[in-house]
Amino acid sequence: MSIRSRLLTCAALLAACHATAPASRAQDDATPKLPFVSNNGFDVWQPTANGDWPVDWSRGQGISWHREEGRAFLRLTQTEPGKLVMVYRDFAIPDDVKAFRFDTIARAANIVSGEKAWFDARIILQFLGDNKAKVKGSPSPVVIARKGTTDWKEVSKKFAVPEGATRIECMICLFQVEAGSMDVDLFNLEPISLEELNPPPPPPPAPVTPAAPPPADS
Repeated sequence: MSIRSRLLTCAALLAACHATAPASRAQDDATPKLPFVSNNGFDVWQPTANGDWPVDWSRGQGISWHREEGRAFLRLTQTEPGKLVMVYRDFAIPDDVKAFRFDTIARAANIVSGEKAWFDARIILQFLGDNKAKVKGSPSPVVIARKGTTDWKEVSKKFAVPEGATRIECMICLFQVEAGSMDVDLFNLEPISLEELNPPPPPPPAPVTPAAPPPADS
């Protein structure tokens, strides 16, 4: 299933959850499991005093929500050169979760990087332990653009949960860029098995049997 297909399925599940409530425990047990990151495609919104806004996502300076050609997405816009523009969420990691798959669909426009090489448009996933102390073993950041403009692109990565990690914090950032914007259409974090993280190698190819020589002339 493609990233886009999973996105539409997750959005439908979340919309159904907001629209109805289970009448019994048996009915609740039959409800499909919701995504680890609720409203991961920004498709479920509600009216507010300041206009429509996607459920479970916070507002902030330089952050807006848009709909365009069937997509719903958050936009981060640099309004003050060199400042951090960030959307933040963090999640407790269940004891039985040993690995994650992260998927995003994002684009950037007119990015002017900051004074450091890593001052760009990126997504950071950071593992935390007790007292929210950082734990070694976090995946490398997902860089959407270091400079300039990019079209929509899909990015996926898989990574293990390091020993001692109890939470994962997720940061969509314009990391101190001078100018530009970033749009994020999907932010999906999905628990996976260690087998999916490290699939066995494919079997070796079957040996090639040489063709029999042609019969000798009589």
